This record gives sequence, C-alpha cells and structure tokens, in this order.
Amino acid sequence: EDVEKYKDYDPKNYTADAPLIPKSRPDLDSLNFLTLRFKNGFKGNSGDEIQVMAGVQFNPFISDLVNRDHGWKDGRVKGDVIANSWYGDPFKYPPGLENRVNFTFISMHYSKAGRIFANRTEQLNVLRHYTNDVGPIGARDTATLQFLREELKLPSYLSRCLTLMLQLGCLCNDCPGCGDGYTQKNEIIFNDVKDLPKEVEKMLEENHNVTRLTADMNFMRSPELFPNTYKYAFNLLLIYAKRAKLVITSRLHSALPAIALGVPTVFVKPAKLPGGGGNRLAGIYDLITVYEPDQEWTIDPGNPSRNQKGLHMADRNRAAFWSYLKKRSSFYEDTAHLHGMVPLRRLGTGFEFPDQQTRFHFVLLDPEISWQFVRAIEYVFHHHPGAHVTVHSNVVPWYGTRLDMFKETGYDLDIARYDLLKLLGKAVGETVNLKEAILSKEDETDLIALLALYTEGGVYLSNTTYVVQPLSIERSNEVGRSSSAAGNSILIAEKKSKALLKAIKWFQSNILGSKNDKQDSASLSFAALDSGSLPQLTFMEKDEFDPFQGQWEKCFKEKLRDIDLNQTLVVHLDPLILIQHETTLDGTSCDDLLYRYCIFCDELHTEWAFEEDEKETVAARL
Repeated sequence: EDVEKYKDYDPKNYTADAPLIPKSRPDLDSLNFLTLRFKNGFKGNSGDEIQVMAGVQFNPFISDLVNRDHGWKDGRVKGDVIANSWYGDPFKYPPGLENRVNFTFISMHYSKAGRIFANRTEQLNVLRHYTNDVGPIGARDTATLQFLREELKLPSYLSRCLTLMLQLGCLCNDCPGCGDGYTQKNEIIFNDVKDLPKEVEKMLEENHNVTRLTADMNFMRSPELFPNTYKYAFNLLLIYAKRAKLVITSRLHSALPAIALGVPTVFVKPAKLPGGGGNRLAGIYDLITVYEPDQEWTIDPGNPSRNQKGLHMADRNRAAFWSYLKKRSSFYEDTAHLHGMVPLRRLGTGFEFPDQQTRFHFVLLDPEISWQFVRAIEYVFHHHPGAHVTVHSNVVPWYGTRLDMFKETGYDLDIARYDLLKLLGKAVGETVNLKEAILSKEDETDLIALLALYTEGGVYLSNTTYVVQPLSIERSNEVGRSSSAAGNSILIAEKKSKALLKAIKWFQSNILGSKNDKQDSASLSFAALDSGSLPQLTFMEKDEFDPFQGQWEKCFKEKLRDIDLNQTLVVHLDPLILIQHETTLDGTSCDDLLYRYCIFCDELHTEWAFEEDEKETVAARL
C-alpha cells in the first residue's frame, strides 16, 4: 500500500508527503540520558570509566554526567541512567530520587563500605521502589547477589559484568565483511600483571612482541579533565581490539572487555587484587582463563587456549543483558539496532562440544508462548550452545514474539511451517487423505515430532521438558514418556530411522481407521511407539527424564529432598500444573529446576517470602 502511494513521488513537488518521514517524533529537548562520572582529586584506575562505556553504547546520546558518589543530591538531576558500577562510600540517594531518575540497576557491586550505605533507609527505599516497579536487580558477583537477597531482602539475579557487552564495531582481522587494511593483531598486551613468575615474563618478552600498559591514569580526575579519563579508557579498548593477539592481566576490567572483544585472555590471579578485594570476582573467575603463579605455565601464546565453558557462560550473560535492556527502554533497543550491535555475536562460536546433540525440535500448536516454554528452549541452548533448534508451528508469527530473543542473541533458532499431509505422504511413500480423521492436539504434536525426526533426525522435546544435562550424540532411538501425560516427553532418533517409520505407518493406519475403532488420544501416541516389536527403540529409565514421577504439586510447594537433578538427563513437568503455577516459590524444587540453567535469567517469576518482621512478600516479574 505504501509502495503504491509513493511510487510516483516527485521530490520537487513539495505539496506531497515525502516517504518515511515520521508522523511524530519525541521532543529531544525533553529527553535526558545520563551517565556516571567519579569523584575528583585522585589518580584512579580506568575500570570505572570502562564500566560506564558498556552502558553508554546503548544510549542515543548523553545529555549529562552525574557524579556517582555525590551527584544524586542535586535536585535538578533527572533522566535515564544505566547505573552499573562499583558502589562504595559515600554514595547517597536523596528522597524522591526514584521519581526523577529512571535507573537500570544491572551489574551492581557493593563493597564492604557500600553495603553499609545501601542498608540505610534512603538508599534502600530507592532499591525497593525499583524492585517493586521495574524488576530484579542484576548483581555483578555472587557476593553482591547474596547481600541483595539475604540482607536487603531484594529480588535479584546474577547478571555478572556489563563490560561483557562491549563492542567496537568491525575492528578484527577476520570479521566477515571487514576487508583488508586492518592492523595485524600480533602483540601480547600486559596490563597491570601482578605476581607473574619472572621466568615466564622473560620467555614471553624474548619470543613475542610484548606491550606493557596500565589501567591506572597518571593524571588527577577533575571537572576540567574528565573527558580525558574516558579517552584513556577508550584507547585501552581500541588497543585490545586492534592490536592484541593475547591479553595478560590482573585487572577485572581489562580481562572481561578483552573477552567481549574476542581477544584470548589470561587472568593472572595475584595474592592481592589491584583495586581492592571485597569478593569482587566471586562468580566471575568461571568466565576467564585463570593462571595462578604457583602453577606451571602451559599456555601457548601463539595459539592460546580459551576457556570454552567460560565463553558460553559469557554468551548467556550477554543474552540476559540484552533481554533486560531491551525491556527497560525502547531507546536502548533502537540504539543497539542502529549501531549493528544486534544480533549479538556469540563469543563461543567455534568452541562448541562435538560430542553433543546438535539438532532439536519443538512443536507448538498454540499461538501463546509462555515463559515456561521459552525456558525449555533456553535449557537446550545452555547445554548445547551451538545447536539448531526448530519450533514447528503453523500459528506462531515469524517475528514479534518472545522467540525473537534467541535470534537477537546469536542462537540458532527458526520457526518452520509444516504440511502434515505432505510430510506423512513423503514418509510412507503414498498419498495420504486425512479428511475423516480427528486429530487431538496430543496426536498431532506427536505425529509432527515423528515426521520431523524421521526427516532430519535429532531430539524432540515436549514444551514442558527441560534439559538438565548435555545429551550425548551417542544416544539415539530412545523415547521417554511420562505415564501421566498424553504424548512423548523426549524422543531421540536418527534420520530415516526404521523404528520411527514403523511408528509413523502404525500411526497412519490407526488415524485412517474408523472413528469408532480409534483409541483415545492419551494412549494413541504411546501405542504408536510401543506397537509390536521395535527392537531399534529403547525406552528410557524413569529417573532419566521423570524424576518427580507425579509429585509436581509438591515440587511447586516444597524442596523434595530425594530428587537429585545431577542424576537426570531431562525433566518433564505436567503442562496442566504449569498453567496453575504461573510463578514459583523461592526454595522449592520447581523454582530450582526452572532457574538453574536459565539464559534470560533476568526473567524472574519467583515469589520471595521474606521474614515475618519484613511484613512483605515481593513478586518480581519482568
């Protein structure tokens, strides 16, 4: 319609509406996007500024800088701010600040002194207002997470550090579309390396091009010089991105940005961390390759190994950051798209696990996409990050649903339309007519699953089945089915499996039989796989896919002591029980199950029942 309207558009004809001119636009003078600056009068390290840049890249522009430690008391401060930072003393949130400033509290760290200030009434009121009206607070480390949950009684999750989101465009030598002309990345960057054995240093310097840098700035922070502090930090990032083949550092905000920029990184763990302790790295060491000075140096600088699991963990953290920021502000979302940050580049690409299953299938016959179904897909990608997941559906839109998040964060998910008659006819080798058949949703789901696996092979999972251990590529031609559910929970099969073909043909003959002879839907799908002798098909042990064995109601109400998810491959939950329980209760088995392997961990549907003297229960939902 628009094409027809404007096909004869003449730019000289000023009376006509030009195409693509917005009908309305925001008043830019009324928008304020803030970022943090830091207290004056000392030579600080540039880690604060690097943290700020991780949030700045999502802002369309910056209208003002606010002093993290002293600036909030200014009554004129208002606008939107991504407030990821290290919080010590004496930061203060004055009364009413929450009505003027739209905070985004992610990647938060509180020092020992900062925790004292955060626990005071005026600061705590701002945080409580945020968790009640916006959602959970993202903690940078497990020590801060424990503080937020156990001491402040605030809904929160482990976001880790926002510097994992840093991107500097097309700066690498081998990025697709970059072309030639980029500096060869041939330097080993030493940045504030502490306690590295002298013999290792000597070996590296004698055999490689070593450049020594420091995160510490050699000039005082001051209002007049504040742009220089950001320039200093930005140029460190540029050096990592354009020149480094390896970064060796004892600085958190050198290691994580380098990883985000795709540079192999070694973190030398010193006896005393530069920049202070306070458990700043609790839960972060898992992301990086850590070298302890009393170990033997086994790293090949010419081909440094990566922390394989750490890269995939970083990808999951990056996905959760994008999920949170996208929901927090359409401006953050639009800016990321405008600058090509989305879809995210998966850091773990090329570092997948070759001994794991790579093809997964779901079937969705209902256009409504629940958070529990999204979680089931998250669990696949958590354990199989390089997998290709297909949602077979004729009712889910291609775009504009919760499933977009997977494609935007670099995971390989697609939505496939299907023609049941054509698929069935192709499998059995004859034209199929289903006009007389009445398919229940369970029957149709299982038939599509059988046909998809017969055509492509892989793993089919029901929409309420959660992968809790990696599935080996060695597993094939297996089925798991809960006795209390209609339909199969999990089915693993090879492409063109004879067992599947026999089940499909049995399915076809029963569906096409008279309606009076047709079995009830609860037993039909199971009978299709259990009919006659199927020596190629193995039925999984109950403990491998159904550890709760019908105790689903208890699962949502208490901690089941006899359930060990470490001994289970996948967990099936009754879909009817999930409909009844839109939220989970903190500390229960089902709460543990539905958050243990999340990717979009900011998506909280947990109810926290706090102490009686708190006189409140906070439900955090994003």
